Amino acid sequence: MFGPPVSDKAECGTLAREQHGCNVVETSCHCGSAAVCPGDTPPFTFATHTECEINLKAMLNFVDGCEVTGQHLANGQHWFDAEKCKNCVCHHGQLDCLPVNCTNCSDLSAQEDKCCQSCRGVTAAAVVSPAALTKPIVVGEKEIPVVGVTFAGLFVLIPLLWFIIRCGAKLRTYSPVTLSDPDSLDPV
Repeated sequence: MFGPPVSDKAECGTLAREQHGCNVVETSCHCGSAAVCPGDTPPFTFATHTECEINLKAMLNFVDGCEVTGQHLANGQHWFDAEKCKNCVCHHGQLDCLPVNCTNCSDLSAQEDKCCQSCRGVTAAAVVSPAALTKPIVVGEKEIPVVGVTFAGLFVLIPLLWFIIRCGAKLRTYSPVTLSDPDSLDPV
């Protein structure tokens, strides 16, 4: 009950009318009835429980995040949709998704339960500054995933790239390459 019974409302006596409705209290809807005098501010925001629940869900999604496959994501939280191969972020109650960028090479190998195929026998990683890069670096026609690490105590900055190419169990390092000259890979 949100207010005194009609008979207890002294301000307007017999002019008091009982009103039914619902309000959002913290994170749930509470419904009841209250005595209301003419000219009073209505004590209820919503006329029905259903109307309250619909609005509550919209408010919680906007303020607190998104619901994805039964799980709650906070606003700004990232999520990977493996079925659709997309990276998503919760943005004020809405999921914004972008497709995953996959590596392109001439000899692709299918990976079970993976979004992207991999290049057969060779993987490459570029070492760059930890700046907020969200896409791979493009060198010539190749896309290289970003991996931020230090080398010999120094951080390698763009336009220098240190390539690490792994073929089976062998590990070879290559000298720095500028983005303007991606074909000058000489082993160290």
